[in-house]
Amino acid sequence: IFKIFVFIFSIIFFVISFFPIGNFMLGYLEKDFYSEKVPTKINTIVVLAGAESGKKTFFYKRLHLGDSSERLIAFVKLANKYPKAKLIYLGGSPHLDHSNSLSEPKVAKIFFEDINFDYQKVVFLNTSRNTIENLKDLKSYSESKKLKNILLITSASHMKRCIYTGKKINLDFFTYSVDFKSLIEVSFLNSWQKFNIVSNLSSLNLFWREMLGIIALNFVS
Repeated sequence: IFKIFVFIFSIIFFVISFFPIGNFMLGYLEKDFYSEKVPTKINTIVVLAGAESGKKTFFYKRLHLGDSSERLIAFVKLANKYPKAKLIYLGGSPHLDHSNSLSEPKVAKIFFEDINFDYQKVVFLNTSRNTIENLKDLKSYSESKKLKNILLITSASHMKRCIYTGKKINLDFFTYSVDFKSLIEVSFLNSWQKFNIVSNLSSLNLFWREMLGIIALNFVS
C-alpha cells in the first residue's frame, strides 16, 4: 500500500511540477480582469496592502517591496490622475508577532516618501490583518463618510476573492487589477524554455490559497 501511495504521489508531483498547471489555474482567477474598463468618475481610490516587506525593510533599513509592488505604483498613478478623489490605504499587519518587523502602512509611507508623494492626504485604515477584515473596515468607513464610486486596487489573482467578500458584506466597488501572474497565449515551447519547478509550484500554491480564502467566506458571519 505504501509503495502504491508513493508511486501515485510521485506521478502527481511530477505533473504539477513539470507542467504549467499553476499558471493555468491562476489564469482562471485573473481572466475576468484582463480587459477592465475604469469608470470616468472616481471619488474614492483604495489600495489593499500586500506589496510591503516589513521584515526586510526593518532589517536592512532600506525599502523592500514584494511581488505586488504594482499596487502602490498604480495607487500613486491614479491619485495623480484623479486629484480630487479620496485616498485610502487598507491594511495593517498580517503577523501575530510584530517584533523585528514594520507594519505594512509604515513601509508604504517609506515608499511614498521615497517618491515624494504626499501621504498626508491618504487615510490609513490600519487595524485589519486579512482581506475580510480589510473590506469590513472599508465598509464601515465608507458608510460613515458616505463614500461613492470606490475603485479598489489589488492583485488580479486576489481580486475575485475581494469581489466575493464585497458581495457577502454588501460593499460595492469598481476593480483595478494589477500584478498579473498568469501568462496569456504562451506557446508550449516557450513555456518549456522558461521551465521552473519552483515557479510552477508557487503559482499553484497561490491559486489554492485564494480558493481556500473564497471557501472560507462561507464560514464567516
